[in-house]
Amino acid sequence: MVVENRGIDIQTSAGEQVRAIFDGKVLTVANVPGMNNIVMIQHGEYFTVYAKLRGVSVSEGQIVKMRQPIGTVYTDPDGTSEVQFQVWRNSANLNPENWIGRR
Repeated sequence: MVVENRGIDIQTSAGEQVRAIFDGKVLTVANVPGMNNIVMIQHGEYFTVYAKLRGVSVSEGQIVKMRQPIGTVYTDPDGTSEVQFQVWRNSANLNPENWIGRR
């Protein structure tokens, strides 16, 4: 089975916090097989999706601020800790690398 990756996978350290990239409203918190927990945040006509989360610290309908923690990264059985990040404008998938701030 092949799964199309609509975003980028960002590797990090185990237990790292995942933060909202912009102010917005949490639309969806769900568990998706193969992606673990996901959070979708609406920013006007833009949406960001954060997948491969171990834990989630926000709830649907919650207003979040830029850089607010929304969950923690999942570490797979091989020891890889990564989050998948996607950006959408309405139904168009955008290149998320253009949206990520440098540390």
